[in-house]
Amino acid sequence: MVKSAGAPNPLGRFGGLTTQGEMFGLAVYFGFVLGAFNGYARAFYAEFLPPGEEARWYGLYSITDKSSSFFGPFIVGLISDLTGNIRYSFFFLVVMLWAAIPVLKSVNVERGRRDAQSYKYSSIMPHNNDPRGPGTDRNIPFNTRPDDRSNVSLSSSEFH
Repeated sequence: MVKSAGAPNPLGRFGGLTTQGEMFGLAVYFGFVLGAFNGYARAFYAEFLPPGEEARWYGLYSITDKSSSFFGPFIVGLISDLTGNIRYSFFFLVVMLWAAIPVLKSVNVERGRRDAQSYKYSSIMPHNNDPRGPGTDRNIPFNTRPDDRSNVSLSSSEFH
């Protein structure tokens, strides 16, 4: 029997997860379900990415994924410390997994696809303000060296 380090459990064996076998069984279940769920969530997210903007939006996905790697263990630790039993943390994880299902079902996939196709990135910077600094020409590529600029031919109508 797995013993908790904190206060005795007033509920006795309520809710399972009281033996080592039950804990290992749940760990295997979480391993299969969580891996499949993460793969599904990533593929589902891909449905809503504007063409050509995948890196930017997967960067956002990565940031939120990393932040959940902080908050999840923090909450699990908090529950374990407050109750004196890590079992209740597993119940929290199960609830969080199941809570995602109605959220995912409420998403209008077709509208998301249409919105992604019609998405156009617009900079918050004014059009005449070049991020490379003042006095630069927007029509000359970044990788062009100053001595190679003589090979770039631009008509006056191409200048902003």
